[in-house]
Amino acid sequence: MSKTRFTKEQVERLGLSRYVAAVSNTTVRFTAEFKKHFLEERRAGKEVREIFRECGIDPDILGEKRISGFCYQVNKKAKLNKDFSDKREGNHRQKVEEEAGTVEERMSRL
Repeated sequence: MSKTRFTKEQVERLGLSRYVAAVSNTTVRFTAEFKKHFLEERRAGKEVREIFRECGIDPDILGEKRISGFCYQVNKKAKLNKDFSDKREGNHRQKVEEEAGTVEERMSRL
């Protein structure tokens, strides 16, 4: 997680891209589709910032640290032949939170 926070306007601008799966004031998650597209374009020799711009994502909003972290993760998964799907979807923690119910119900169980 970056220490640099997005403003409300930046969150809204990032959220407009179909390639952004989720965005908050501290994080941004990209779709598997974008990660695949990004890797293909990089292998074709296109510049990183240009790929982001073409996909409606302002690289100046993201900043160099987030961009380099993204590149590192995409390259790492590509070298390991892993897919780009978000493993967080349907994970245990989300199920527990969904099953937890209201605050009152959780407190009564405790």
